Parts: sequence; structure tokens; C-alpha cells
Amino acid sequence: MSERNLPPLLAMSDELDRLERKADADVRAELDEVRTRLDEYASRERGDERREDGRDSLLDDVDNTLLRLRERLSGDADRQAEALQNRVRQFRDSRAGSSDTLSLAEPRLESGGTVVDVGDHGGRQVDLVTTLVNAGEAGDGVVRVGFYGDDGTLDRRVDLHESAVDAGERRDVTATVIVPDGATHYDVSVVDARSV
Repeated sequence: MSERNLPPLLAMSDELDRLERKADADVRAELDEVRTRLDEYASRERGDERREDGRDSLLDDVDNTLLRLRERLSGDADRQAEALQNRVRQFRDSRAGSSDTLSLAEPRLESGGTVVDVGDHGGRQVDLVTTLVNAGEAGDGVVRVGFYGDDGTLDRRVDLHESAVDAGERRDVTATVIVPDGATHYDVSVVDARSV
């Protein structure tokens, strides 16, 4: 699975591997299906960031596969599959109200120029690095970073206001944020400032 092209909430390769090891049943086929759908999502995301057709149905497939899988799991494995389902839902929720014309290219958290795992940096400062792309008319945008705990709770949201983004502009955005203790994953989205 090529996680570099997936939004952070959907980059769950390590968690899928861990689930496969913990499961008390053979879940390889279902997890391979999840990986395949996420790969398809990543290729569509990379090919055209504003193209919506088919991406929601791919997320439906991932959610439904995880639900079917949970019917066969118990204990820690079931809780882990539930956490993955929550991440898909959190991703969808984070996109509610997102901009039709603004998008982000390769959002990531870094420390000293190296991409970091949010779970290893609780209570520490990291840099959000991304490129804000405006495919519409000039306007203002808000880049949102959400940090989530293992139970799927939004622990902290940071809003970064970007003013006067010109039509066709590609603006590098860098900001230092503090990762809350207990955060296990994060998401980055962009909304029109007038919708905030």
C-alpha cells in the first residue's frame, strides 16, 4: 500500500498488519481487500485532487469490509478493527464543509525535516508542512489539523488562516503545532474561510 499518497487518517498499513497478527481468524482476504481499496483511493487522490467520483464508494467498501471482519473477531482484534472504522468515519467528518476550490498537496508532520509518527511525539512540537492549492477564484482559506486519540476522540484541532490566496496559487504552508499527549493519528483538511 502506498501510504505517501493517502491522507494521514487513511494511512493505516501498520495497523492493518498489526490486526492481521492479532486476529484469531484468517482475515488476510478482507485486509487485502481494504488495502486494495485504499490503494485505489490513493491513485484517484493523486491523479486529480478535486475529483470526487468513486472515492466515496471506495470508502464505503473499506467501512463495509471492516464491519464484516468485525463479525468474526473478538477482544483486542475487534477493538482494533473498530478503531480503523472510526478513522474512516473521522476522515469523512473532517471533509464535511471542505472547500470546492482549495486543496492540500502532501500534508505531513515533520521534525527536523523528517516525517514523524504522531504517536511518538505526544506533548512535543512538530511542523505541519503542506502546499495549499487554489483551483478557483482568489479568497481566504483555513488549513485544519485534527489530532485524534486511540478511541477516535478529537483531542485538538488547530486552525491556520491563510489570507488572500490568489487564483491558481500554490502556497507552501508551514506551521509549528504541539501534538497532544495520547494522539495516535491526525488529519489535515482545508475549508473556505467564509464557512468557518
